[in-house]
Amino acid sequence: DDGASVGKIVEFYGDGDPRPFAGDDANVLYAQLVLASTLFAAQQSGDSIMRIVLPEGYECTYPATTDGSNPWQAPSDLAVFGTVIPQGTGAPFENDAWSGSGNVCQYSLRQNGVVFA
Repeated sequence: DDGASVGKIVEFYGDGDPRPFAGDDANVLYAQLVLASTLFAAQQSGDSIMRIVLPEGYECTYPATTDGSNPWQAPSDLAVFGTVIPQGTGAPFENDAWSGSGNVCQYSLRQNGVVFA
């Protein structure tokens, strides 16, 4: 819908959700977000934030990585992309700008940071 931000869990067989049963820990879910407007922190860091609230029972944790890559970046070979290689998956690249507390994941833009709609 025009003028509405939309978020949904990627539901494509084999793309995340490797532990789908109650009581399973450390599951990985991918979300597709379509923003209605561009986010921009013009004055100072933290002027603009993007907050994702997960359902009750879920916890936002910082993904582990050992190779220096962005742990928030979705792999470019997810089956949901089909045979079309994406030009980028649109993940905000500043790893330390993400934080998690309980079921809330938050991305705080740095000064002059932008996330395009």
